[in-house]
Amino acid sequence: QVVKMLSSGTLITAIGILLICHAGYSTLQYRQYLRLVGEDFERAPSDVLLECFIGLIVSLVGVMSLADKLVPIKMAQTFRNKGVDDYHFRPEFQVFNHRGRALGLLLQAVEGSSSRARSPAMESKKAR
Repeated sequence: QVVKMLSSGTLITAIGILLICHAGYSTLQYRQYLRLVGEDFERAPSDVLLECFIGLIVSLVGVMSLADKLVPIKMAQTFRNKGVDDYHFRPEFQVFNHRGRALGLLLQAVEGSSSRARSPAMESKKAR
C-alpha cells in the first residue's frame, strides 16, 4: 500500500513542486541580496526562471502520469432513450433574476407619468 502512494507519478510531481518552491526561495534570496547591495530588483535571474520552467514541465509530466486512461464516449448508449426535447433542454441557461422586471416597472412609471402630464384640453382635442 505504501508503494501505491509513492508511485512514479507522485514522485515526479513532488520533484516538480519542489523545484518550483526552490526557485521561489532563490528569488527571495536574490531580492534580499539586492537590498543589501542597494540595487533595484528588475526581474529574477535567468537560472531561476529556467528552474521554474523545468519544475513546471516536470510537475505537468507527473500529473499526466497520475491520470487514469481515457475512456471513449459512446454517444449511442448515452442518448438511446432520450427524445429530441431532452437534447435541447438546458436548465442551467434559464435565468429568472434579470433586469426585465426593473425595465418593466420603469416603463410603467414612464407611461404613468406621461398620461398624467397630458392636460384635459389636449384630451378633448384628441377626442374630436
